Amino acid sequence: MCAQYGDKVLSRRIIYECIEMLENGRTSVTDAERSGHPATATTTRNEERTLEMIHENRRITAEDVAGRLNVSVGSAYSLIHDSLKFSHVCTRWVPKELTDKRKRLDICSRHLALFNEGDNFLQQIVKNMDSPLQA
Repeated sequence: MCAQYGDKVLSRRIIYECIEMLENGRTSVTDAERSGHPATATTTRNEERTLEMIHENRRITAEDVAGRLNVSVGSAYSLIHDSLKFSHVCTRWVPKELTDKRKRLDICSRHLALFNEGDNFLQQIVKNMDSPLQA
């Protein structure tokens, strides 16, 4: 059987367990229903409510979202971070795809401010580029 099915063949232990269950009266070979708890926190409604809360207050915490939605803090964080794709930057929730653009914008803004101050900003850059690097 291993030559025919490779890694997909059942182990002897599993086969013997199945035989034992069938001999003990089990009639179905499909999995029985489990008493697991269905996921209730990551619903479309909760995603919409979370997005509304973030738009109202970008400084809202996962604990506040959890309290308002009546879900665990882990579920609230999962809604914010995984489902809605937000990340926490400077104590504010911002969309992940904007963070790199924002960083570049901040750097450019700082450079422009230094240029406008007139502290020989461009001359310092050129001077540093012309000098050899010291190890």
